[in-house]
Amino acid sequence: MNSMNPGLLRFHDTFKKRIWGGQKLRTLFNKALPAEPIGEDWLISDHLSAESVVSDGTLAGLTLGSLIERDARGVLGQLPELTPRGRFPLLLKLIDAAEILSVQVHPDDDCARRFGEPDTGKTEMWHVLHTDKAAELICGLQPDVTAQKLRQSVEDGTVEHLISHYAAAEGLSFLVPAGSVHTIGPGVMLAEI
Repeated sequence: MNSMNPGLLRFHDTFKKRIWGGQKLRTLFNKALPAEPIGEDWLISDHLSAESVVSDGTLAGLTLGSLIERDARGVLGQLPELTPRGRFPLLLKLIDAAEILSVQVHPDDDCARRFGEPDTGKTEMWHVLHTDKAAELICGLQPDVTAQKLRQSVEDGTVEHLISHYAAAEGLSFLVPAGSVHTIGPGVMLAEI
């Protein structure tokens, strides 16, 4: 890649329709969105369901994966470390949570391997870009939650009440380790890596 000297690479956005999404990508970032609710804008991705494509310059039309095949060191630096399937190891996206997301838990690398997942585990880092009044990030079980209490809350559909709630504020960064129960409350726009 260095020998080609492409300069700064820009990629096409990949918009993901989500029932909890909104239109803040249009109002805050002037992105041309379809009319349906858009919950995610994948900015950098080498995922099977959405490969980033260079949008302009001498490398326009090439995927991130093809750039890595050409020159992994030029894309990743001196110590390139791809996923076990040879893909770029990070996903950068913007999330527009107009409504609350479902409660989620992502596997760590060992769990993903045990279940034959094509991806590695998923630790996330959130950086809050914008919030509506009283917006929350919801992450991690409260200290007094036992396995029995968690099982019962799953059956009752009340898991969200056992998760710690944090006020979301612009500029706040939040680490969500793989294996942590989490969700994003309504009115939050964040960058996730």
